[in-house]
Parts: sequence; structure tokens; C-alpha cells
Amino acid sequence: MWTATKYGFFSTVRLIAEGQKTDKVMIRARQRGHLERLRERFKTRIGDVEILRQGMSDYLFRMIVPLETWASISAHLAAEIEYPNFKGEASRVFGHGDDYVKALHHVWSTFYDLQPNRSRVNDDESRGDRWRFPRDH
Repeated sequence: MWTATKYGFFSTVRLIAEGQKTDKVMIRARQRGHLERLRERFKTRIGDVEILRQGMSDYLFRMIVPLETWASISAHLAAEIEYPNFKGEASRVFGHGDDYVKALHHVWSTFYDLQPNRSRVNDDESRGDRWRFPRDH
């Protein structure tokens, strides 16, 4: 599962040991700082879990936690959403020129291209800082 948050980007997968599913997941990240932010925010749930570095891997950094812990963290991440614009919140947390923020804009653009009706109309009258997307019929 990919999760883009104001703490960073994570790819979470079930930990498989000796060909068997375990009750743990690996939370993987491309930047160590993303895992450090997540660990700091959820210190009461995951404590000082070690951030592992695995060279020659598509995700260089990872933490291993129980699946139940990850489910709880995911629920809390959803519950603490208070911002009207995710990329704007990431810019506030990381800084406008940060590579993560730039990557979020690239991802947004890539997924925007998947949308069948891509025309946008700026809704200046009701919310000058928001976009109104036409409804698909």
C-alpha cells in the first residue's frame, strides 16, 4: 500500500518469512527522514523501532512493525487530516522546494492525466484558492 502523508511517502507490505505471511509489515521509504518523522509522531505506538537500511533495494529504508500497529497508525493519519489541500500541507511541513513536495506534484500530474475529463474551471466566486472540477456525466 502506498501512503503519501504530511510525514512522508511510505510503501507498506506484509513481511514474509520463510515463505509464510507474518503478523508484521515493513514500512518502506526512500528517505530516512520520512520514517523518522513517522516514528516521532507515533512514538507511543512504535517506540524506538529501528530504521533499517537495505542497500541494493528499491526502498533503501524500512521499519518493521506489527500489522495491528500499522492499522492503528493509518487510522490516526486519516483522523488527523485538517488541511484543505494535501500538497499545500506537505509544502508547509517540508518546504516549498523540497524534493518530496516536487514528487507529489509529479504524482498529481500523472494521475490527473488518467482522468477522462481533464478540464478545470477556477471557481473564483466561492473559493478563490480551490479548483472546481466538472462532474462526469
